[in-house]
Amino acid sequence: MKKVKPYLIKYWWVLFLVLFLSIFAKSLIFVLLVLVGGLNQLYKRIIPFPLGLDFTTFIVVVIFFSYGWFWAFIAVILILIIGAFVSGQFNHVPIVRLAKFVVVLMCCFVLFNFGVVSAGKIATVIAHLSMLIVSFFMIGPLVVRAIPAFFIGVFLNFFLFNRFGELLVDIVSGL
Repeated sequence: MKKVKPYLIKYWWVLFLVLFLSIFAKSLIFVLLVLVGGLNQLYKRIIPFPLGLDFTTFIVVVIFFSYGWFWAFIAVILILIIGAFVSGQFNHVPIVRLAKFVVVLMCCFVLFNFGVVSAGKIATVIAHLSMLIVSFFMIGPLVVRAIPAFFIGVFLNFFLFNRFGELLVDIVSGL
């Protein structure tokens, strides 16, 4: 009887892990993107004013171009639920953010042929501008505090789409 090499038995879990990740990689990336999008609201528990650190628009557009509109809408719902629990905002804010993401998804649907970078930039500007207008109607003159957050959010998403948008969609679509 032949003796099995001890290193084959010792490192069998590495082979199992590689097989598991290759089979479920696309699903794991989806879950990771949704968690990052939901946990993006965590800073609002620490800092009481808007900073404009909005990764969720980028994540929703990337999911739309990688997985399709149905999974993007599921991701929006999950991101809003996670964000509501993390930030403790169980009021009108998640409903307003849902409207914002519906606008983002409609922009992506209409601008699908433009590519992820162009569609993402246009959707970012339209979504942030609509949130600024809604904020004006909801909080009135205090919207002045949200104007720097508008510019920070737009510039951050422009940077993310320019640097990582096409790359991330290609990686996820290639799995």
